[in-house]
Amino acid sequence: MQAQAQRYFDLGGSTTSEGWAFLTDLNQTFVARNLSLGGSADLLILTIYEALLEGTLTAE
Repeated sequence: MQAQAQRYFDLGGSTTSEGWAFLTDLNQTFVARNLSLGGSADLLILTIYEALLEGTLTAE
């Protein structure tokens, strides 16, 4: 995924038609594979929150 994100930015991101085309194709790939980046982010923030509550992670 990091390589795909880098490719998107290398293409100029949302400021270029190439970047938009790549993003559209990437989205179709994610949908076809049933991948949800938002779901992953939600799980990550909940894990961090719980770790902070339990004291196993400190905010420094």
